[in-house]
Amino acid sequence: MIMKGTVSSSYFISTIFHQRYKIMNGGILSHIKIIQIEGFNQFLLLTDSVVNLNPSLQDKIHIIKNAVKIGKILGINFPKVAILSNNNLLNENKKNMFDIKELISMSEKGIIKNCIIDGPLTLDKAISKEKYNKINNSRKIKGDANILLFPNIEIYKSVWKFINNTYKYISAQMIIGSKIPIIMIDKDNEVDSYINSMIIGSFISDYMKKY
Repeated sequence: MIMKGTVSSSYFISTIFHQRYKIMNGGILSHIKIIQIEGFNQFLLLTDSVVNLNPSLQDKIHIIKNAVKIGKILGINFPKVAILSNNNLLNENKKNMFDIKELISMSEKGIIKNCIIDGPLTLDKAISKEKYNKINNSRKIKGDANILLFPNIEIYKSVWKFINNTYKYISAQMIIGSKIPIIMIDKDNEVDSYINSMIIGSFISDYMKKY
């Protein structure tokens, strides 16, 4: 496990990519925030809000694979991935809507394995069964998402502000997609977030060594 200290984020990330350290494993890096909301019986994984701020379709494929791998390590064997949006309609003429259709299709065809993908969904429809039950449709995710995929930084900021102001939670965060977890936390985070990140990062690191 590697943890960022007082060096700048740009220098830290550039060092990770240096071939001398052999940290990369051929994929892409992505950031993941792991939260345990009071009253929820599983972790909720949020990705990506730091490394890939406006990811391409190929980036999203790797981001999902990274998150699914971490979900499995944390005991979520077949996670439900909700692609968040400010709009629930698939017929919106936006690049995000095209990517969502492609990602869902790849999941159904087994190209993206070991998860269920659905979207676009707003936060309440993704994680609240009570909110979902008010809608009569055949969504794959019925308010029980395990992973929240953010197509851009704007949606992440909006959703995270709501979570931060609405729920009681504990959190950890790290960069994944490398051979070992990389702890890089915003300096504004509380001490508990640092401690939780080190604990979960150590657990994930031990798992990676064994498997």
